[in-house]
This record gives sequence, C-alpha cells and structure tokens, in this order.
Amino acid sequence: MTQQLLVAFRPSLLRRTRIFLGSLILLTGLLALTAWNVTRSEALGQARQAYARGELTTCLRYSLDHLERRPWSREAALLAARCLSRLDFADAAEPHYERAGELDLNDLQIRAFGLVRGNHRLRAIQAYEQILARWPENVTALRRLAAVQLSEKQHSPARGAGRALDSKSRRRRDRLYATRSRGSQ
Repeated sequence: MTQQLLVAFRPSLLRRTRIFLGSLILLTGLLALTAWNVTRSEALGQARQAYARGELTTCLRYSLDHLERRPWSREAALLAARCLSRLDFADAAEPHYERAGELDLNDLQIRAFGLVRGNHRLRAIQAYEQILARWPENVTALRRLAAVQLSEKQHSPARGAGRALDSKSRRRRDRLYATRSRGSQ
C-alpha cells in the first residue's frame, strides 16, 4: 500500500517541481525586465544634451518626462530646477531644488539669480548669504548681493558688501603687483 502511495505521489511531486521552476523562471524574467526598464532612460540623456546646447525648454520637457517615470532621480530634478530658474519660473524651480539635495556653487548661483529675476528679492538675499556662508571669497555673490540689497533700499548691508569687495580687489591687486615685481627682478 505504501508503494502505491509513493507511485501516486511521484507524478504530483514532479508536476509541482515543474510548476515551481516555471514560476521561478517567469519571475526572474520579469525582474530582469523591470530592472532594465528602471535603469534605462533615454529622456535623461536627451535632457543633458539639450541643456548643453542651451535648449532650456527641451531640456525641461525631457527632465520632467524622466521624473515622471523615476521621481527619485536627483540629476533630472536638478536639470529641471536649473531650466525653470533660467526661464524665470523661480517658484516652480524650488521643489526641484529641494528634491535635488545638496547644491554646488554653480547651482546655488543659478537658483539665487533666478530668485532675483523672479522678483523674490528677500529670498534672493538669503540665497546669496547662504552662498557667502560657504564660499566667503565669492566675488560674484558679493556683487549680486550688494545689487539686490540696493534695489531693496538696504544701504547699510550693501555698503558692507561693497567694502568686502573693495578689500578683496585690493588684496588681489597687491598679489598681482608682488608677483610681477618678483618676476621682473
């Protein structure tokens, strides 16, 4: 009787094994297809190329398309934020800058200048002060901060920025003359 049970059990065990292996192969194939789809995106590459050519609206379109499929993409968020800032849509750019995370000097400059052009002067002043906190020797940020402060009729802080610019230019001039005089001797 036990042999009859074993004989009856073998086909069902073999059948279950085949079903399990078939399901495993199907699952592996679906996972590979999903991984390929997630890692491959032509939209981000096209957005990079459009940004390099200076085609901001095209870059923005491709970046947003990429973000629609992959909302975690830091690079696409940064490209979208840059484009929106340079196209004078500072309010729309801010969520993308937040999503992009830590910004470098160039991106902070683009963001701050976009805020100025979008007539968000107080937020622009804060952005330039943030740049100067990290890069105190940045002359571009100092100049733009002074200009924004003057436009806001904040004369005292603008004078301070002007003095800082003047002292930096004197130091550079002195270094330049010292280098030239050493070379001529």
